[in-house]
Amino acid sequence: MLEILPISTLLGSCSMYKLMTLRPDSMPVIGSVVACLFWFIDSAVDTFIFQTNRLYLEDLLAPDVPELWMRVQIVLLLMAFSLLSMSMLSRHQRVRKKLKKYKTEFENIVDQRTVDMSLTNTQLREEILERQKIEEKLIQLATIDPLTSIPNRRKFDEVLEYEMNRDSRYKNELSLIFCDLDYFKKINDKYGHKIGDDALKAFTQLVSDNIRKTDVIARWGGEEFALLLPETSIMVAASAAEKLRSETERFDFPHVGHITASFGVTQYIEGDTEASLINRADDALYKAKKNGRNRIEMLPPVKTIKFACSEKRSEEKA
Repeated sequence: MLEILPISTLLGSCSMYKLMTLRPDSMPVIGSVVACLFWFIDSAVDTFIFQTNRLYLEDLLAPDVPELWMRVQIVLLLMAFSLLSMSMLSRHQRVRKKLKKYKTEFENIVDQRTVDMSLTNTQLREEILERQKIEEKLIQLATIDPLTSIPNRRKFDEVLEYEMNRDSRYKNELSLIFCDLDYFKKINDKYGHKIGDDALKAFTQLVSDNIRKTDVIARWGGEEFALLLPETSIMVAASAAEKLRSETERFDFPHVGHITASFGVTQYIEGDTEASLINRADDALYKAKKNGRNRIEMLPPVKTIKFACSEKRSEEKA
C-alpha cells in the first residue's frame, strides 16, 4: 500500500494537471459521456453480475423504478459535478491568464528597470571618469609648468619641504641650485616671445638630460630655474652646475645660437628654513650675475659649511 500511494498520487496530479488544461465548455460534454457510460455499465452489472431475469436491453432502456431513480440521482450528480468543474476550471483559467499577464508586465518592468539602471551606471561611470580626468588636469595645471612640462614653483616647494625634513633626519646632505639664462630679455626683444619660449624648452630638455633621475628641476619663474639635488654636497652640486653651464654654453639653440647661464649653489645647513635656503641660493645667483655672468657662485663658502658640520658633530658627541 505504501508503494502504491506515491504512484496513485502522481497519477492523480497528472490527471488534475490535464483537467486544468481542458476548455471549460468541454466539461458538460465530458459529464454527459460519463453519465452515459455509468448507465451502460450499471445495466451490465445488474444483468450479468446480479443475474436478474431481465435482458440487458430491457434493463438498459426500462429499468425498475428504484433502479431508475438511483441512476437518475447519480446522473444528476455527475452533471452537477461537470457544471461545477466547468465553473472552477473557467475561474482557474481566468486567474492563470491574469497571473500570466501580471508576470509578463512585471518582467517587462524589471527588464526596463534593468536597462535604465544599466544606462544610469554607464552614465555615472562616464561622469566619474570625466571628473577624474578633470581633477588630473587641474592637478597638472596646479603643479606642472605648461610651457616646459616640468614642475612649477608650487610643486617644487612641496618637494623641497619633503627633502629638507628627510635630510634633517638622515643627514644625507641636500643641495639647491638656482640658474638663470643670461640676457634672456634681449632674446625676447630681438626674436620674439615664440623663439624665446622655444629656447626655454630647449634649455629645460638640456638640463633634464644632464641630471640624475633623483634630481628635481622646476621652473622658478620667467627664465629662472631651480634644481634640487638630494644626497649631494655643495662641492658635488657645484660640479654638476659647472657641467650644466658648460653644456649650455656649447649648445646651439634654435634661431638664437649660443646662450650662457649663471648658477648659484648652496647646501642645506641644520637650522635652515625653506625661506633661508632659497634666499641663500638666490643670493649666490645674484653674486654670479654681478661678477660677470656665465659662472658659478657658492654660498656659504665651503669652509663655513665644514665648520658648521664639525661643530654639529661636536655637540652630538658632547
